[in-house]
Amino acid sequence: MKHLLRYSVLLAILSLPQLALADAVGAGGRTAAQISQAIVAGDVFPSVDQCIRDVAQDSRDEMPIADSLPEQTDTDIISPPVQVISPAAGQEPSIGEAGDEGENYVEQGPQEQAATIWDPLEPFNRAMYQFNDKLYFWLLKPVAKGYAAVIPEKGRISARNFFSNLAFPIRFVSCLLQANFSGAATELERFTINTIWGVGGLLDPASGGELNLARQNADLGQTLGIY
Repeated sequence: MKHLLRYSVLLAILSLPQLALADAVGAGGRTAAQISQAIVAGDVFPSVDQCIRDVAQDSRDEMPIADSLPEQTDTDIISPPVQVISPAAGQEPSIGEAGDEGENYVEQGPQEQAATIWDPLEPFNRAMYQFNDKLYFWLLKPVAKGYAAVIPEKGRISARNFFSNLAFPIRFVSCLLQANFSGAATELERFTINTIWGVGGLLDPASGGELNLARQNADLGQTLGIY
């Protein structure tokens, strides 16, 4: 606000020289030539340079002097002391105190040993495994593919019915040993019908039509499991 007042006075001096001159003449009783010389000499009004110097001096007086402030260096910044706590002698650091290594720390227990199974027939079992593997890939699989390619589907179904009818005694005895007498009666009826009307078991008339005698899935393994 003070600087604004200074500049306003300066503008008034520059814009109203005639008014100032008339006031000076009326007040002092001097002539216009004498007043003009006084203005040039700076006796009546201050010069423009003097006003600018006064405004600059006032600005410096109001602003804080930076040179008077003490210079702060890096050594003057005091950081709080860092306290390092080390574990006692003979004490291991816990997981939370171990830092980055403790975060991934996993306690390892005793290593488990692989269980060994005593197999006195291991050499024989390995030999039989190799024999069965080679027998399947070199003999049985090629024969099965050739059989499926040569024999039509109806002929393969008839062969399956024939061998299933031959296994009647195993299913019949298993049903009796399991006390499944209704199943044993069903197997007996199936064997009689398929052997006579099924041309020796090649056909399976007992399973279809009005008879609907289903084959019993019973064997000696199930019998032993029950007992």
